[in-house]
Amino acid sequence: GACLTLFWLMRYDYGGKESFCFGLDEFWDPRTGAPGSGHYSGHGTESPHPEHEETATSTEWRKRRKFFAECDWPALQKVIIDSGLLLSKDGKHDEDRTLAMLVLLAIHDIMKLTDLQPVVDKGTFIGYKAGEVISDHDVALSFVLTRVPEVLPSFAGLNQKQQESIKFTHCKLEYNMGWLVQAEAPPGALLRTFRKVVIKGKVPASDIAFYFVHWLTDLAGAEPFPLEGSEKFVLKFPRRILEQFIYSFSFIENLSGEATETQIVEDYLEKRWRTDVWGPAPRGSNSIAKMRIACMAQQETDVAINQFNELTPADQMVLGEELALTGCRGQQYERDSLEGTESHRKGPAFLVYYAPALLQKAGKKDPRGALAALAEVLRRARELWPLSTKDVDKSVTIRIDALKEMDIPSILKAEAGAHFVLTKTSSVEAMVKLKPVEDFKGLDWKLNQVLNFASCRKGSLKRRRTQIDEF
Repeated sequence: GACLTLFWLMRYDYGGKESFCFGLDEFWDPRTGAPGSGHYSGHGTESPHPEHEETATSTEWRKRRKFFAECDWPALQKVIIDSGLLLSKDGKHDEDRTLAMLVLLAIHDIMKLTDLQPVVDKGTFIGYKAGEVISDHDVALSFVLTRVPEVLPSFAGLNQKQQESIKFTHCKLEYNMGWLVQAEAPPGALLRTFRKVVIKGKVPASDIAFYFVHWLTDLAGAEPFPLEGSEKFVLKFPRRILEQFIYSFSFIENLSGEATETQIVEDYLEKRWRTDVWGPAPRGSNSIAKMRIACMAQQETDVAINQFNELTPADQMVLGEELALTGCRGQQYERDSLEGTESHRKGPAFLVYYAPALLQKAGKKDPRGALAALAEVLRRARELWPLSTKDVDKSVTIRIDALKEMDIPSILKAEAGAHFVLTKTSSVEAMVKLKPVEDFKGLDWKLNQVLNFASCRKGSLKRRRTQIDEF
C-alpha cells in the first residue's frame, strides 16, 4: 500500500489521482470516479469486486469523488518535488532518490521482528549498553544503519547522500504533527529535538520533505487493501486535517534555515489565522492565546474566539500568559512577548495533552465553559510548577485524558463523593484524576491540586501590561 501510494503521488497526472481515490481494476488500471463509466485505461469493463457494484450515489463513492475533486493535488505534488523525488511537475524523477524511498519503505519496520533485534556490540547506543538487546524497533534499525549497514544490502548499496537521508528520516525527532496543526504544544516541546537534529546534521530542506513523504506513504500503507486506493486518506482520514498536515510541511522545512522554533510556530499560527478566520492576525495581549485556541477549536473557531472575549479577566489572563510561553530560552513570540508580565522569560511552558479534544468536544455546546475549564487546569498546574527563570527552557506535559470526552455539565458534576485533582506524576508530567474525597487526607498536597471547575470563572485581574494592545 505504501509503495503504491508513492507511485500514485509521483504520477498523479498520469492516472495517479484516479488510482489514489478509486483504486485499481482487474487489469491493475486506475478506476474512474463512477461505476459503469469505464476505466482510465480504456479497457471498458467494470470492476468485478462486489464492493464496487454500487450506485453512483452511494456514500463511499460520493466520498471518493469528493476527495478527487477537492483535494489540493498541487500541494501534494509540491511535497514530492521538495523532497527531490520528482525533478519537475512533468513527472521526471530522480532515480537514486526514488530508490532510497523504496528502500526505506521496505526496511523501516523490519526490527519489529524480535528475532532480528541486534545486541549492542560495544560502548552504548542511545541508552542501550554493551550486551543488551535493543528492543525498541526504531532504535534497533538506527543501530544497524549506523554500525552494521552491510547486513542490509539494499541500504548499503545506496550512495552516501541517500543513506544520510534515510538515517535522518528514521531517527527519533520527537515530532508530533498534530501538536502543530492543533497548536497543542509550545515551540520547545514541539520542535526542539527536531531542530537540534537538523542543525547538528546540517540537514537540507529536501530531507525534511523526504521525511514527510515517508510519513504520508507509511500512513497510507496502514490499510490492508491497497488495490482499493488510499482508503486511509480518501475514506477514513478527515480531509481538513490532512490538508492542514500538508499545509504545515513547508513551515517545518524552514528548520533547515535560521528560523527558531518560536518563529516557525508563530509564522504558522499567523497564516492559519488568515486562512481560517479571514482577517489580520491579532497582536499584543492575548494574541497568541487566541491564535492557538483558533487552531485547537478547529470547526468552532469563530465561536471559540468570541467566547474567549467573554471570559472573566482572570481566565483571560491565565490563558493569555500560559499559552504564550515558548519553552525555549531566549525566545518570545514577536506579537505577544509577555513583556511587563510576571511570566516574561520564565517557565516551564505547559503542553496540555488533549486540550484540542476538550475544546472540540465540550466546547461544541459550551465553548466558554471549555475555555474556563482549560484555564483552571493551567492555573493549578502553575501551582505545581511555579514560574522560574531557570525553567524557561523547559516544557511540562499536563494530561487531561479524564476530561477529553466529557461535556461541561458532566465535568461540573463529578461522581458523588469524588473530585477532579491534578496530580504531579513526575518532574515533567501531571495528570487529571477523579479521586474519592475520602482519599484526600492521604494526599501529598505538594503534588496535588484540587480542580475547582465550578468557580473557575471567578477571579480578579492581576495581569498588568506595559505594551499597547493592538487587538
